[in-house]
Amino acid sequence: MANTTLYEFIIRNAEAAVQLQQTNGSFPAAMSGARKLTETPIRTTSHWLAVLAFSYDQTGEDRFWEAAVHAAEYLKRDDVRPYGYTYKARESPGLDYCDGLVGQAAPIRSLSIAGHILERQDLIDLALEIFHLHPFDEELGLWERIEITGENLSFDRTLNHQLIFAAASSTLGIHNNQVNSIVERFLGQLETNLDLYSTGLIKHFINPPMRNYLTKIPSHPRYKILLWNMITHHVYSVSGKQRDVEHGYYPTNLRDLALLKNNLPEAEFWRSTKLRECLKYRQTPEYRDNLAGDVYTYGSEIPSMDHALGQLVFDDNIEKFEEWMDKFVSKNYDSESNLLTANTVDPMLQAPAITYLVEFPNVEIELPYTAVQSDV
Repeated sequence: MANTTLYEFIIRNAEAAVQLQQTNGSFPAAMSGARKLTETPIRTTSHWLAVLAFSYDQTGEDRFWEAAVHAAEYLKRDDVRPYGYTYKARESPGLDYCDGLVGQAAPIRSLSIAGHILERQDLIDLALEIFHLHPFDEELGLWERIEITGENLSFDRTLNHQLIFAAASSTLGIHNNQVNSIVERFLGQLETNLDLYSTGLIKHFINPPMRNYLTKIPSHPRYKILLWNMITHHVYSVSGKQRDVEHGYYPTNLRDLALLKNNLPEAEFWRSTKLRECLKYRQTPEYRDNLAGDVYTYGSEIPSMDHALGQLVFDDNIEKFEEWMDKFVSKNYDSESNLLTANTVDPMLQAPAITYLVEFPNVEIELPYTAVQSDV
């Protein structure tokens, strides 16, 4: 093994990713998680846009500027928002085309990051437009989904979807104080919306107190969707399959909580009892066993990377961060493709997950000697 830095590693991946870019500026689409739903190129293109913009910021090289601009222009096309509302994130008959909050989080984040680096106010404005399309209930502290046609689909009931959207939107805080206030309100209500098992494992669905929404249902019939979570709460809690899902999404939740704390470090939630209980789950045998296997049917594409971010942000442990980063690179980095395409059923989903590292400090990591010696 040989040492390099995290930022050099990100740039190495960006160099390889440029070769994947299509003539229209997009990147190859992924399949959406365990259900293998067909995605459009929105998520992958968004993730790579942030990586390309970051790489330009670090190197000043024209090839990264050009590739980032090309990707950004793809996200500005009318046909990727066919009705002028949200992005068409997936092609899945019977399901929403916006892919809940998740499908919109990636472009919000990347347009914000790239707009800042490339000094493109139009990209920041587009990110803000997509963000503000999504109604936020101040009392509940939750966002609603907006279909590509503009139809309000009510709340996204999945906790990690709310977290992903909040974490992505938090990158806009440096550009817009109103976004900061809304995300801070989300965090303020998270202690009541986030439900845990006794071990600290996060339950998959939101569970706001019924008193907070029951009186609103007569005037907001779409709020009835929250009753379903309450009715099925106990069924979910004893379901083995549901527990598998929740094991898989714990690292994802940890990553997005880390991203949120990185951007909003003064929020009261970081000092809450609920967060302390949640973080204790990392010490349980079931979590350690799952993480050691590093294979999840649901949730995290790269759990060891997500765990590393938690070590850095919540434990302030740079040594453990470096240790887990080395583990993730060793398992998931392919020295032939120079991408995170090893040990995965969907390389196009896993490879752009490196995008989350652009918001964290530069540290030393280890690569196989063959990777260090190869030409990109």
